[in-house]
Amino acid sequence: NDQFLSVAAGILRGGEYYAFNLRSIQTDVWGSNEVNTTFLVHVDADTVVAIIDGGERSYVPVVANRSIIAIFDASRSFDPVTGLSGRNLHYTWSLRNSLGRLERIESPNSPTLRINTSILHPVHTYFAEVTVFGKSLPNAPLRFAVATQEVITLDRFIPTIKIMPRSLVNGNIQNTDTSLQLDLKVTPGDSDVFTFVWETPSGNIDLGDRSLLLTPVTSRNFVLKPNVLNGGSFYMFRARITDGIGAGNTASITIMTNAPPILGTCFATPSSGIALVTDFVFECQGWVDNELPIRYTFMAQFTGVPDAPFAPICPLTSSRFCYSKLPGPRVEPLAVNMRTQAVDFLGARSGFDFAVNVTRE
Repeated sequence: NDQFLSVAAGILRGGEYYAFNLRSIQTDVWGSNEVNTTFLVHVDADTVVAIIDGGERSYVPVVANRSIIAIFDASRSFDPVTGLSGRNLHYTWSLRNSLGRLERIESPNSPTLRINTSILHPVHTYFAEVTVFGKSLPNAPLRFAVATQEVITLDRFIPTIKIMPRSLVNGNIQNTDTSLQLDLKVTPGDSDVFTFVWETPSGNIDLGDRSLLLTPVTSRNFVLKPNVLNGGSFYMFRARITDGIGAGNTASITIMTNAPPILGTCFATPSSGIALVTDFVFECQGWVDNELPIRYTFMAQFTGVPDAPFAPICPLTSSRFCYSKLPGPRVEPLAVNMRTQAVDFLGARSGFDFAVNVTRE
């Protein structure tokens, strides 16, 4: 009942049309006049994101009389219209040499391309390219994105690394409320002595700030503290390996961050009552998130001791309501501490604390 309408972020879907109706009643000394106005809103669709694992460059050994399979992986690509999980995508691959000539390869409608390096020449440069097609939308042009990776072939074995994410969900998504954990899978070259360095070209994080890290940047594994990354952002992390004879390689990974639900509140009705007599209704409202549905869990701390654990009252559920009686606290003050968590579809969670006054008869 306001002249202004505000719609929270993440509610309207890209590529869709929405009709809004405004009904207003104007009253003056001559009487009342009702006006109905309808307007149409089109929400622009976000672009498809194409990603080839390993970053902008990869190194492939081409050694005589050895059958080596090079794998190019675009499974972290996604379409924001259908969510961040990479569902409903289609792929077309190509491989061309430094002169622009296309090499004969099979182009599967698959996020991965496998090439036997026997068709390549050593000490040459190639370019692997994938076109990722997203969901078709009414009255919208074809939606696609292209990613290219420079492929440098060598005539000897070099150490290779692959970044193995341990904390990502749905392929390439990091929840901001959890620590980012990346491991390296190493395939040795002609030496089994290695040094590592982690870095990022992303300007919104500084790995030189050790307070953000749980492991050194020279470690084989990389762990970033929770709540360091911003939600709804892209980050690239790159690892470099150098072996004992100076041969090196790099690998990189691009992630998108998912922030937990925001803007909500939780409370109890009534806000006070009698232990084991009053029927409390615990409710959450106003929480918004891009990754629906949002689920809720309700917990209580009965002892009054600040560090005591919270016991579940209602388990994780899609309902915003929880119905329960409460026992009285064992020590003063007569307040039961409540904690609610709002959890989105990808597992990112926000907590909300409040108190309920409970008295003993």
